[in-house]
Amino acid sequence: MRTRQSTRLLLFGFLVVAAGISATKQLRGGDLAAADVAQFFVEPDVATVLKWRNSSAPQAEEETYTLRDYWRRDVRSGKAVRGDDGSLQVEVKLPAGYYEIEFPKSSREFGIAAVPAYSGKRDTFFAIDAAMSWLVKDRAVRDGLVRVLERSGIGMSRERLSWRAISRDANETDWETPDGYSTLRQSYASHGIEVLEMCHDAPSWLGRSGKYPGDLAATSRQWVDIAGRWQSTWGALEIWNEPDIFFGDDLPGDQYAAVVKSVVFGLQSMPFSRPIVGGVLANYHEGFLEACYANGMFDSIDLLSFHTYSRAPEMESLVEKYRTWLERHGHAGMPLWLTECGRPWKKGPGRPPLDEDANSALDIIMKAVEARACGIARHFPFVYPYYEENDNNFGMMARNGDPLRCMAGYAQMVRALSHKQYLGDWTGSPDSVQRARVFGDDKQAVLVLYTGKSDNKTTVPFDAPVQRLEGIDGRVLSATDKGILPVPDGLVYVWLDRNRLDGKLNTETKARKLSQFPEAGKRSNVGPVVMRLELDSKTFAAETSGYRLKHISSDPLPLKVRAFNLGKRAEQVRFEFEGAGEVAEGKKLHSQEIPAESSIELNWKFVPAPALREVKQAKVEVRASLADGSAKSSLVIVLLPAKE
Repeated sequence: MRTRQSTRLLLFGFLVVAAGISATKQLRGGDLAAADVAQFFVEPDVATVLKWRNSSAPQAEEETYTLRDYWRRDVRSGKAVRGDDGSLQVEVKLPAGYYEIEFPKSSREFGIAAVPAYSGKRDTFFAIDAAMSWLVKDRAVRDGLVRVLERSGIGMSRERLSWRAISRDANETDWETPDGYSTLRQSYASHGIEVLEMCHDAPSWLGRSGKYPGDLAATSRQWVDIAGRWQSTWGALEIWNEPDIFFGDDLPGDQYAAVVKSVVFGLQSMPFSRPIVGGVLANYHEGFLEACYANGMFDSIDLLSFHTYSRAPEMESLVEKYRTWLERHGHAGMPLWLTECGRPWKKGPGRPPLDEDANSALDIIMKAVEARACGIARHFPFVYPYYEENDNNFGMMARNGDPLRCMAGYAQMVRALSHKQYLGDWTGSPDSVQRARVFGDDKQAVLVLYTGKSDNKTTVPFDAPVQRLEGIDGRVLSATDKGILPVPDGLVYVWLDRNRLDGKLNTETKARKLSQFPEAGKRSNVGPVVMRLELDSKTFAAETSGYRLKHISSDPLPLKVRAFNLGKRAEQVRFEFEGAGEVAEGKKLHSQEIPAESSIELNWKFVPAPALREVKQAKVEVRASLADGSAKSSLVIVLLPAKE
């Protein structure tokens, strides 16, 4: 999984600006472009006029069109007309569902989602990874896409900022940047959509520790400034992205924990009320988690986020791993957010072929269903705009800014399952049904039947009265007189009588146990002293699990630690070194002053006992406490033996 995840993210990390420029050209280029990308979400059974403009001529030529349904069956054909404003226009009045309209003459095709606009209080579970700060340059397209999210009932969007771009040096800040950061965040705010803010870079003037910022005191100050500017648009702050892989330079968790604590220390000095999200893990890696825990990260955050690109049926076992680990380490109630997940289609065309689009939609929506059943607090599918990377395209929208089947399906899921809690599994389903999750409130119950086969022909027997039946896109389906349900898309929504579930509902499922956990405690304040092991490439090869010796030797190991005082006054600090072995150089216990917003270097030479080649790992801990005893912190590092 790690290789696949790293490959998927490589271009996103390093070529995303070029991809965003390309996406803009694709959205606005060509002979036929939508007058407004938000127009492709329409009210079912309501007459709506869709408009396109010709980018190479002031007057769009009349064209014929063909309208097709989810499975590309012809619905109708006709002739588009030219409006008084020169646009090409088609009036549609569509039953609920997903459609595609093709203009053969222009060789253009667009998706249409006939899904009712969401109304009422939004369900906080439903979010999206939009990344429009980087992936969409056209301001009008951005605004249209934001309005689509509002209409769909999606309340939070995961965004990215380039810290380097806004902070060119210690005294110069560009909040707008050429990418329109401030404008986009204000657009979100004006439509009631909160931003999950995240970055995974740092300005060069801060120095470097791997890929992390080198000066942690300046890091702390910088995030006070950033939060002061934008926190009114934020719903939460997510610190870094996938630090357990190359975005964190494949360094152990103690390096990441130091960054988290530095950011949090700054934020707690100001009026800051947003949740702080940590972890942001590409993979489940216990060694990385253990290092984060030992170094105090879990006391500094409000919730843990993780990512997965595995198939939907694997979600339950992955959530179980995280829940088990959290419970074992005293954080059983910590909420989990799934801030990145997806199912790509093959790179190349402006929109995927039917089979790829349908399979992508099925896995994206069912992963969301499984996340909901397993108690994930927020879910962010990746990625909202059109986005090509390596051999894949992860976009939930097509090149022209119109919806693919997965985006129509996500809007349908928001409508069908908002404010309905997971109740259990429907019993007695045939072997062809892989999951049968039941959700409900005090009025309704909705069963999601999942076969995993998006083939337009699968059916399953069902022995209970059905109130309503809808496909993945919200189109109305019908059961046969003999109790056979069509499941053409790989999953189907079945509305049932909420009062007639007794005897058919298994409430003792693994997912139900995972979704029930105690209320989380509040994060602790971070003290002003944060320590970090300085990277020594001559002695160690850092990896996710720890610091591996490069050579087999009985010589003492040099350990250089930088201790930062993030506070605004000098602090007298008591340091204590502990590890199984002998300190050949340096004091195990001593006190030293650290100037305000500055750092000092601490050095030891250490011989582990028994020899590192005889054990799997050795731990060393440096403890720091202020002279008045008001704050304590620890640096725990894991030493790994050299490879034979």
